[in-house]
Amino acid sequence: MIQRLILITFCVLIDTAIVVPASLIAQDVDDASIAAQTDRVRSLLEHNEVNQAIVLLDDVLKTHPGRVDILNLLGDSYSRLGVSDEARRFFEQAVALDSSNVETLFGLARALLSQGNVSRAKQLFQKCVDVNPDAAEAHGYLGQLFLEEGNLNEARSHFDKVRTLDPDNIDALNGLGITYQQAGIEAKAEEYFKELTERYPNEEVGHLNLGVLYGSIGHVHDAVVYLNKAAAISPRDKRPYQYLGILYLQNKIVPEAEKSFLKVLAIDPFNVDARFGLVVLFQEQQKLDEALRLAEEMKLLAPQYPQLHLIIANVYFLKAEHDSAISHAEIQVLNEPKEPAGHYMLGVLYRLKGLTTRTAWEFDQVKYLAGKEPIENSGITPQSLYGSFGRTKIIGGKK
Repeated sequence: MIQRLILITFCVLIDTAIVVPASLIAQDVDDASIAAQTDRVRSLLEHNEVNQAIVLLDDVLKTHPGRVDILNLLGDSYSRLGVSDEARRFFEQAVALDSSNVETLFGLARALLSQGNVSRAKQLFQKCVDVNPDAAEAHGYLGQLFLEEGNLNEARSHFDKVRTLDPDNIDALNGLGITYQQAGIEAKAEEYFKELTERYPNEEVGHLNLGVLYGSIGHVHDAVVYLNKAAAISPRDKRPYQYLGILYLQNKIVPEAEKSFLKVLAIDPFNVDARFGLVVLFQEQQKLDEALRLAEEMKLLAPQYPQLHLIIANVYFLKAEHDSAISHAEIQVLNEPKEPAGHYMLGVLYRLKGLTTRTAWEFDQVKYLAGKEPIENSGITPQSLYGSFGRTKIIGGKK
């Protein structure tokens, strides 16, 4: 009897095993197959074989159209190729399926940001950190976006969060340094930039930003040292030479300034800022025809460049070609009516022409815009022209 009972129980177990797991086994095999394919895709992406990854993902998507992970991988693949429209399309499909998937939200935010849709990208990065407060990369992007808006407190908050999650994060260190520099707290900015150079001695960004910081507070030697270190690390980056040129120009170290700006042009032959610096230098050296040639090149390359017509007017002024100088000074005032330097130049030129009423009006504009009486001198100095460089961002992240 005992043997019979055991036999019956065994048969029941066999019957149950045969009936129940058939569909589950098929699902497990399917999931295992997709997992193997996605692993293969990630391996291809790691080795920059993006096109092969896309072909493989397309095959999977045709049989499994509702897979958010596959859509995310396709979006990431096209992001790597720089095809933002396709990246956005796949991430939007994924968001429609799962609006709380952090990877999907982050990918779509980056695609939108690359298309210039900053406000929508910012909303999605914020949603990433709302869903997952430890989403370090999303905090990093939010820090950068708030920094670009000039919202230093919010930027600093997000960079601090990144550092909490990832203490060695280079972009967070850099971002914190920039927020303090822009807030005028140079000692704190110096602290973060120095930490950058110590932690990452072979990364250009810390040396570059520390050099620019020292230049801005008049520590010429330290600025020269760190900017040259940055140049040695990334010899094909024009920025260290650009800032060295400005630094030497400010301090009237003419030969070194010229060398630095020429190095910029050797790297980037169409660079307008370097031409601007050379125009200022050549005016100082009374090489007026050469200065005018470079200024005309600037006009072709960047017709809307700040103070472009001011500097051309100044060259003609120094050449005693006053009618041409007035023509360009008037264009300068028309283009930038709230900048006092153009009004001042025009006032000087009108006075030379004996146009008393116009002279008085232009000098009144200088007083109104600058908050002080115009200083009498013969032209525009390198120090005043330096302001045009300052209209571009001189602090940046990694290349």
